[in-house]
Amino acid sequence: MNKKKTNTKTIRRTKKIGKIVSYILIAVISVFCTSFGYASAAPDGVDLSTFNTLFDIILWIVRVAIIGYSIPAGFVKIIDGRSQERPSEVNAGIVTLIICGSVFGATFAIPALLNF
Repeated sequence: MNKKKTNTKTIRRTKKIGKIVSYILIAVISVFCTSFGYASAAPDGVDLSTFNTLFDIILWIVRVAIIGYSIPAGFVKIIDGRSQERPSEVNAGIVTLIICGSVFGATFAIPALLNF
């Protein structure tokens, strides 16, 4: 009988890092979403190239974080679920991959929707 260890040091550290990354991403997205109205209402002579470059850099940081952290976590969840014969963990890994893929695609759609 396999018992799932949910309170190991590695799992606690991973959860803590995940929460911190989530809070940072939410804060960054909130700041940029509130400033979009001001950027689109800028006068004709104002140059927004620096803002656009900064926004592109932040979106690439988010994309790299998704690819480097979340997608491997989904694959690990699937493999762990298969090895322990737990369909719920396999399904959770698949859902993680689907959510990561949709968020990754949304990072490309956001600038197109905001007309930058």
